[in-house]
Amino acid sequence: PDGTQLTTWQLELPMRDQRDIVPLQIKLQREQDAKREQTEKPETLWRVELAFDMAPLGPLQVQAQLLQGSLSSQIWAERDGTAQLIRAELDHLRQRLTAAGLTVAELACRQGTPPQGPRTAIDQRFVDETA
Repeated sequence: PDGTQLTTWQLELPMRDQRDIVPLQIKLQREQDAKREQTEKPETLWRVELAFDMAPLGPLQVQAQLLQGSLSSQIWAERDGTAQLIRAELDHLRQRLTAAGLTVAELACRQGTPPQGPRTAIDQRFVDETA
C-alpha cells in the first residue's frame, strides 16, 4: 500500500558438517522504495536471514541488513558458550567486513532465539533427507 516493492527468496541448502548433512536455511529479501522521485535512484534494503544447527555450536540464526553499503547484523546462539565464543570474534569479523568495503553499523551476538514479530520464520525443512 505504501508503494514499497518487497521480493523474497527462501531456500534450503544441504551443508556438510563432518559426516553429517545439515540444512542451511536462507531467506533473502529485497525491499525497494518506489515512492522516491524518478530522478533519484531508489534505495534498496537487503535483508538476509540464515538458520543452521552445527555440532558442537548448536542452533544459530543470523539476521543482517544492508542499506547503501552499511551493514547491521544480529547473531543469535541458543547456547551460552557459543554466544560467548562469537562475541569474542566480533571485532575480527568487523575488521574483515570493513576491509571488504562495507560500513559496519551494528554487529552483535545474543544468547537465545530472535523475536519473530510479524515476519515469516524459516521453521521447517522443504526436503526431508531421511525419506
